[in-house]
Amino acid sequence: MCSTRRVARASAASSSSTSSASKTWWSSTRTTSWWWGEPPIGRPSKAPFRRSPARLPARAVARLVRQCHHPRCSPRSIRASRVPKNERESSEAIGVRAPTALVLACALLGSACAAFRAGVSEPRAAEQPRPAAAPDAELRITTEAPDVALSTEDDFVVRVVAGVVTCSGALIAPDRVLTAHHCVAVRSANGRIEPKDIEPSGVRVELGGGHLPWGDVGVRAIVAPDCGHAAGDGDIAILVLERPVRGVAVRAPELDRAPSPGDALMPIGFGRCGGSDDGIYRKLRVGSPVREVFSKRFRLEAAICPGDSGGPAVSLNDGRIMGVVSQSAMDANEATLGLTELTRLDSFRAVFATAELVAQGASPAELPPIDCR
Repeated sequence: MCSTRRVARASAASSSSTSSASKTWWSSTRTTSWWWGEPPIGRPSKAPFRRSPARLPARAVARLVRQCHHPRCSPRSIRASRVPKNERESSEAIGVRAPTALVLACALLGSACAAFRAGVSEPRAAEQPRPAAAPDAELRITTEAPDVALSTEDDFVVRVVAGVVTCSGALIAPDRVLTAHHCVAVRSANGRIEPKDIEPSGVRVELGGGHLPWGDVGVRAIVAPDCGHAAGDGDIAILVLERPVRGVAVRAPELDRAPSPGDALMPIGFGRCGGSDDGIYRKLRVGSPVREVFSKRFRLEAAICPGDSGGPAVSLNDGRIMGVVSQSAMDANEATLGLTELTRLDSFRAVFATAELVAQGASPAELPPIDCR
């Protein structure tokens, strides 16, 4: 009996000691290895904390860069700088410093991805302006213009079609259209602009601001200086029509005043950007005040599209035409403001005087050439 009691007491003491040791091991394990890798003995296999340390970085990074769509930000492309040999090394040797470093690395990567997305989310225009004519543009069904037509105030802005190139223009008289010189220049087979004008019979002017124009008028003469075929200085031309168009609004050019920095102008044209989802319409373009003025050109920022070349830039003060769109830094977005160059009208009074003589019946061959200087 006594030996039996001794055995029972020893067994109870051993059980109590084992239970106490188990509690001590449990407590220390909770603060060390279990949290990052090893569960205690007897812990169910589906414990939520049992996961490989090597998987933690990818999952954490995936949560941080989920909004980033660039391949370099993909979780698959991310690798830990040091992979532990086993879970025990991960929990004991690396300790809490590894999770802290991983969190910092993930935060930095998330910031980098956010900066990358911010840099590519909006399209940007090219730095160098280029002619804003539209090659191989969509053609519109046209009819012959009536002798008398009822028009709106903005119908003085017309569309110029010269072969496969389309531009814009402005009616400055019933029988004259102001446009850009490079719009009526000869194009080679590979699209290169040649330093000569096309035949007037290859140019026509479309009337009306909608997708389907209501009028089409031919051109009998092109008046332009001997420069400006590829934009730049001298990028101005006046088309003398085969006959006057009655009942259509015209707009007077400003020949007595030069544009000044700060002048508020609005370009108007029939351009269409690559990202546009509508047809070909006359549109008022968003523009900034005049930035720089040169002897024959001036600059501002405007949302120009291919096909806006030759379009007028009208003053927001008196509505008069101050310049002709020549070239612009364009992209596929109609909302992008790009550096735009326009031709000054007051620097080419000789073009307007010669065009008036031709409209009155003079032959262009009988008149002296217009000097660009």
